[in-house]
Amino acid sequence: MSNHRRTHVWLTACALLALCGPFRPSSLVLGASGLTTANASPSSSQLVDLSNVRSSVECVSEPGNPLHQMCTYSNIVVYGLDVIYLSDEPVELPKHDVTWLEISDDYKLMHVKVMSPAELALAADVQVERINQAAFWFFGSADNYYHCLGEYLPQLHHLVCKLLGLCTYDAGADLRIFRLNQAHAPGAQALPVSIDTALKCLSPDPVLHLGHAAYNNKAFLVEKGVAGIGSECRAFHWCDGLYGRRPLNHDSMEGFRRRLAASIGWNSSAMVPHDPMRIVIFDRKLESRRALLNVAAVEAAIRTKHPEAEVQTVYGEDMDFKQQVQAAASASVFIQMHGASLANWLFLPQGAVGIHIVADPGYAALHHWIREYVRDLPQAPHLLEVTNPDPWRMHVVPSAILQDDVYLQLPEQQKRDFWSRNECPAEPQLVADKCRQVWLVKWMNLDIDVGQLMGYVDQGVELVQQFQPPALPQPEKAEPETTSLASAAKTLAAPQTDRELSQTVRLTSTITDIPGPPQLDREFPQTGSTTNTGRASPSTVQQESKLPRTISLTSSASASPGKPSLQLPGGLEDEPPLQLPSDASLAQTVHLSNGTSQPQSTPQSIVESSEPEEGNTLDLQDGSEEGSQKTVPRVMLAVGSGSRKHGLRKRRPLRGSQRATSLSNSSSTVHKTRLEGMDRSRTSA
Repeated sequence: MSNHRRTHVWLTACALLALCGPFRPSSLVLGASGLTTANASPSSSQLVDLSNVRSSVECVSEPGNPLHQMCTYSNIVVYGLDVIYLSDEPVELPKHDVTWLEISDDYKLMHVKVMSPAELALAADVQVERINQAAFWFFGSADNYYHCLGEYLPQLHHLVCKLLGLCTYDAGADLRIFRLNQAHAPGAQALPVSIDTALKCLSPDPVLHLGHAAYNNKAFLVEKGVAGIGSECRAFHWCDGLYGRRPLNHDSMEGFRRRLAASIGWNSSAMVPHDPMRIVIFDRKLESRRALLNVAAVEAAIRTKHPEAEVQTVYGEDMDFKQQVQAAASASVFIQMHGASLANWLFLPQGAVGIHIVADPGYAALHHWIREYVRDLPQAPHLLEVTNPDPWRMHVVPSAILQDDVYLQLPEQQKRDFWSRNECPAEPQLVADKCRQVWLVKWMNLDIDVGQLMGYVDQGVELVQQFQPPALPQPEKAEPETTSLASAAKTLAAPQTDRELSQTVRLTSTITDIPGPPQLDREFPQTGSTTNTGRASPSTVQQESKLPRTISLTSSASASPGKPSLQLPGGLEDEPPLQLPSDASLAQTVHLSNGTSQPQSTPQSIVESSEPEEGNTLDLQDGSEEGSQKTVPRVMLAVGSGSRKHGLRKRRPLRGSQRATSLSNSSSTVHKTRLEGMDRSRTSA
């Protein structure tokens, strides 16, 4: 891991630790009362006798990563700040993470006290509420919209879906969510109102905060509670192979999108609007910092260049959660500075373009946050990356920096150097990182180069215009029941293996992008990685990508683990069109439209395949001759992530939408990011 990346992870973790405080179990409040208390459930006056309650736990783990497991607890008690496991004998409970942040065990592990019923004594006025199902979760940076919506909620959905079978929205869901933070006293971090609204897609009831004053006279008996991260998670850095975890699969992310859509009334299957095209600039108020100072000039330039489009500037501070959802869901091109509202890219329609702006020319590594987010989004919006090339276009906010404790520790000369150069000091490292990650990211506003930004807007408009919604498969005409003697004789004369291959899948699909062969897309300590790169000339792509293909697939052998798969377009409106690997002999599994899979045999024949024989990256130059120089934007098409089986995440072919593009200010260059995790070095622009 590079020193820059280690420092970035460490500083981020320390910031979260400072905000939230370590998660430590407190001492249990003991009383002199008996074990039998009244059940607080309004539907029953039955007494709950805790003397007969015993707890149990069962965990699903991955070999080699003992902390990467999800656990189901039965009959555990929550009282005050403690989660209590009732047992007559000493028990060594499994250790597992409740956050992917690699800090300390006190912070990241689920803490459960083991007590016997005889040791547990509740105060006389304490009532016990029985809860059938619950999820325990640690909200690390609770006040951050992106971390909650873009990371924690998808992970919570994955947890309750996998262990409790609660995979779809239910307005009356029998599920409670416990927040494992320390006491939720006045002044502590509260969940944003928008996140409370979003959490309704999981549970209709309010989140239960351990240690909250409202529960001083209440305990909870949880009949089934789930907790843990497991081997898959949705977060930058910590879920891209750095610590042995993998990103959430697209099925889980799509399930979360549909669940949230059903909860708030948003169409997750929508396609990008063309008529009219809508260009949305998602900005901040000047007082909030990270604002586009010349947003009016940007809006005017877009209206002049693209009069057919609707152009709108919106401010997150003026919008509630559903209004932010609507702003993103109705956008054709979505423009914003790096910030927490990146979470709204979850709501972009299929085929939309997102333009991500980084203000500091020395910190282009910030683009990695949105790259990995887009990689994990099932609707796969286009991604265009804009890095401001001129540090003097950043206008830092002196009032914020002058009061910062780290700034106050700087020698006088370093302070003068910072203000005179608008650049971060190289040493000491703590100051350099605080400057790079806070002063020049959060405590500044940007006067963006309108001409530079318009190059990306023009490209975004072109990408939207070129987008074609996935075509639904056409039903085949039924074959006549009568056959000629000649055809019957031909069938009888065919080899036995051919007669057994009667279940033939025939598909017709227009392939707009020509992918290379699928492959493993990230590095894991236990498996290593594979990297292949191939190129196709723009002229070849333009000619071949327009050819409709009829694919005839027959197979007889059993599927082998770890092989790429062939995905069929089904009845879901927002499913991608058929994409076939170039080496179709690798396809082993047919994924049906209902999300299930059936083993199929090894393909014996693939008709008309014209994908490149090798490689997974197409470097296009807008139809120009290979090697020629142009000053127009170029696109790097990176193969998107696909299904994961047998502990590995496989690279899926391009759907015409998973792209990352980065342009310099003066010439057309490609920022080769290796989007799929093969190269995670955080290099500067």
